[in-house]
Amino acid sequence: AAGHYARSLRALAPLLKSSRRRRDYSAVGFILWATGGARRFSGDLAASHRDFKESLAAFRRGGDREGQVYALFGLGGIARVRGFFAQARSAYAAAGKILGSGPDVFGRAYAHCGLANVLRQLGLWDEAERHYHRAYALYAKLDDRVDLAYVDWGLGQVHLHRGELRAAETRLRAALAAFSAGGEARGEALSLHSLSHIVHARGRTAEAEKLFDAAVRRARGAG
Repeated sequence: AAGHYARSLRALAPLLKSSRRRRDYSAVGFILWATGGARRFSGDLAASHRDFKESLAAFRRGGDREGQVYALFGLGGIARVRGFFAQARSAYAAAGKILGSGPDVFGRAYAHCGLANVLRQLGLWDEAERHYHRAYALYAKLDDRVDLAYVDWGLGQVHLHRGELRAAETRLRAALAAFSAGGEARGEALSLHSLSHIVHARGRTAEAEKLFDAAVRRARGAG
């Protein structure tokens, strides 16, 4: 979570080995889920994809339904980033089906948000917007401001692609404020980058360049 991915992977490797030796499939699934995340955010996308697939298989073997949900989230995320949109869409839908209307409000919100991200990248703006709004309503119950900001960012992207620039800027400035308050570097960089496009499209070129430069600095500063 602190972004020390190489250190994380070194610490997880012996745990994975011992969990496999004990045939503790829930532990194997969890450790592979963690290594998949570390590899994704350090840029090793193909290895991350393999980890999440193996994580899901381990959780299924152990009959761990909650674990399957989070492995599906990881799989959906890495598949989307790598451009495997059908696999990503299927993973988020499967996670949502397992969760149903159950007590895991965060999980249900995450499933809607993840699916909305895929639909947005497929250009299915209306469907994406519906799932973003469902995610927003659920995250709001938890007062989860950083994840609400990711939904605001996604809605800002939908508005941007529809040419609704004023609405897009409003959403993205709300997202940036929440990300900044929560110290969420990735969200800050994403929001600054997206805002630079909108501001440029609205004719404020100098401001757009400053926002873009700030996005690059934030991303580089966070590694």
